[in-house]
Amino acid sequence: DWRRANPEADAEKFPFSYKKMNPAGSLFDYMKLCDVSKDVISRMSAEEVYNDILQWAKEYDETLFSLLNRDPGKSLAILSIGRGGKKPRKDLAKWNEVRSYLGFFYDEMFSVNDPMPENVSREDVLSILQRYRDIFDPADESDVWFEKITDLATQLGFAAKPREFKENPEAFKGHVGDVSMVLRVAVTGKTASPDLCSVMKILGKDHVIKRLDLAIQSMH
Repeated sequence: DWRRANPEADAEKFPFSYKKMNPAGSLFDYMKLCDVSKDVISRMSAEEVYNDILQWAKEYDETLFSLLNRDPGKSLAILSIGRGGKKPRKDLAKWNEVRSYLGFFYDEMFSVNDPMPENVSREDVLSILQRYRDIFDPADESDVWFEKITDLATQLGFAAKPREFKENPEAFKGHVGDVSMVLRVAVTGKTASPDLCSVMKILGKDHVIKRLDLAIQSMH
């Protein structure tokens, strides 16, 4: 209740008392505690998160520490994705989750862990990867980036909007979300990741093309 009333206050200002500890509260409920932690971390600046992760990784994950410390600018850009604003991303509850959250940004930790969408045929996966390879430009802002994916989707027989597919599923192979999911899995190795446009910008053209080529090769 105190944190709700004082979301930005220093935790050290909390008038702690054992007598007021609720046995059903977050201190005794791991999932609740993680949710509270996600809220707190989501309000931290990228610099604060970066410094705290570095301090943790220096002791517990030498590889992660080395990668984050190698290019602080890149690390800060990664940690800035979805941060700030009225609805910041709430991806991290603990620092030991950082490796799985952003590891795909680094070749040393990249691996494809999730499959391509089941409803997209092998032929269409290849077409999406090959054709997007030719039109990708890291300079594109999010609206242009998504417009290109939407155009590609419609050219290949996918609906431009999920609603269109839902209303008339027999007329389409799927929808634009399926096309972007193919690209997400190819580039990040996962079906869930931070904003894909931002991810591709940070990775840069060479790395994105390399990931697309690896995905194309895996389909043959």
